[in-house]
Amino acid sequence: MIYSLALIYAAMAYPPRGMVWLGGLVAGVIVVLAAVHEPFDPGAVFFMAAAYILVTAMCTLTARNFWSQLHRQTELTAELDALVHVDSLTGCLNHRAFHERLRAAVDEAVLVERPLSLAVADLDHFKFVNDLRGHPEGDAVLQQVGYALRRCARETDIVARIGGEEFALLMPDTTLDEAGALAERVRAEVGGLDGPVPITISVGVSSLPSPATSLEALLEQADAGVYAAKRSRRDPVVVQGRSALEAPTDANEEVRSRVERVIVEGRVRARFQPVVSMADGGVLGYEALARVEGSNLAPDRWLDLAERAGLRGDLEAAMWDAALADGWTGEGLLFLNASPVALLTGALWRCRHRVPAGVVIEVSEQHAIADYSALSRTLSDWAGFGAQVAVDDMGSGHANLRHVLNLAPRFLKLDRSLVADLHVTPARYALVESIVRFAERTGSLVIAEGIETEEEAEAVRAAGVPYGQGYLFARPEPVPPTVHWRPAEALLAS
Repeated sequence: MIYSLALIYAAMAYPPRGMVWLGGLVAGVIVVLAAVHEPFDPGAVFFMAAAYILVTAMCTLTARNFWSQLHRQTELTAELDALVHVDSLTGCLNHRAFHERLRAAVDEAVLVERPLSLAVADLDHFKFVNDLRGHPEGDAVLQQVGYALRRCARETDIVARIGGEEFALLMPDTTLDEAGALAERVRAEVGGLDGPVPITISVGVSSLPSPATSLEALLEQADAGVYAAKRSRRDPVVVQGRSALEAPTDANEEVRSRVERVIVEGRVRARFQPVVSMADGGVLGYEALARVEGSNLAPDRWLDLAERAGLRGDLEAAMWDAALADGWTGEGLLFLNASPVALLTGALWRCRHRVPAGVVIEVSEQHAIADYSALSRTLSDWAGFGAQVAVDDMGSGHANLRHVLNLAPRFLKLDRSLVADLHVTPARYALVESIVRFAERTGSLVIAEGIETEEEAEAVRAAGVPYGQGYLFARPEPVPPTVHWRPAEALLAS
């Protein structure tokens, strides 16, 4: 009995192989002792040996089962620990684990009086990647960025994914300048990744004991650096405390606040102006123009302010939202204005499922474009939703004919500066005629904007322009207005 209890206890303390040796050794000793005991009884010795071997086998099986369960429990504990502390997508620490390490690192840095730096990095325009390329592509980008951060980090550094597209790099025993240099390496490494779209990040860096003096200040300053980086131009590194020039000015903050209020409060309203056939006065469609309720500033001025605040794409998206709020129920095509910035950043992409068939995206000529191939790819994606392209403000901006040659637009919209006094300016008339001939040969249609008088309308018709737009036909209205204008020939015929 004592032997059996001892083996059962041993089964909990030794692995199966050890149990076999231990059980065999003890059984052998007991059999030897029984054999030398007087009087010798072979039957009793055999029975005792068989019993002890059976007990040893059972305890060995018990040990194997116990150790197997213990091993599995250890594995499950490790897996659970990984689930709790590691981001499954990128392999970096997750938000919870990062804050645990951050608190411990701050306590240690304060105790031993050594510097501790923190860099927070946020991917630029990541929503565009998810919306345009799909979440699998977005996940692949996040994995690449996580790998790049771990590759740049030193052995003592801690890399974490602390938000959807936000990462953190905690650098013990690192000064502010050293952290800024490491952050620049991270930014360059991420910028060199081969992703579905160019990948850039904005980085904010802070450090203990200066300029931050506490854990909360360290986090707040690094976050503020990220937002300052995005407001400036995106893809820079802003090191807090290094230069006052890197922080946004009060004036810029005020501009940003004004634009944000306009967007959040839903003060953007749509006005619709018809695009009219110069042959018979029929309506081709309507252009959606934006107005800001309660403001005397022109829409172009609001767009300039939004650009200064880094919110141009957001404001243009609000303008599209206003035009599409009740669903397009007007006659013909819907013309929506879009800057290259808003198109390339994907700010407008969330509206794609609400645009009507045949929507016309007007790309302004007043914005220079550095990468026509990227813009062409974006417009191709929009074409998948039935969108057509128009070059807006033709004849007024720096891009000249490059938009026309690179974007293959369906419509060319002549700026008011070409239409005004067309009937009394021969050189302007000849230029409009040449644009019409060019459009005919390339399969485009010309629309003359800003027609205000019958004389201008007649000159536009005589130059061969097929469509027109302006106050002569109708002013922009909250509801698409009816057009009563007809050319003089059509009125005489009726």
